[in-house]
Amino acid sequence: MSTTEMIYLIRHGETTGNASRVVQLPGDSLSPRGVEQAERLADRLERAGVAHIVSSDFARAATTAECLRRTTSAPLSFEPLLQERNFGDLRGR
Repeated sequence: MSTTEMIYLIRHGETTGNASRVVQLPGDSLSPRGVEQAERLADRLERAGVAHIVSSDFARAATTAECLRRTTSAPLSFEPLLQERNFGDLRGR
């Protein structure tokens, strides 16, 4: 009998930049709404059998991943190669 493994691709919760439609800086953190979104996501995946979490090291992604880690107890690792593209001078605008 074979088993099926699931891979969930999850975007971070809302940031202040998202809400303002501004290109984000690497250090931008989640807005209060974004934290709420991350916590709701973690609650939904609590019994999904998450075996490992891999996240960008940007603050917004790390906070989202940490909410998931706390709820699922799955190990969390950070991978800088998951950082979004660098939009240079457009960041923060």
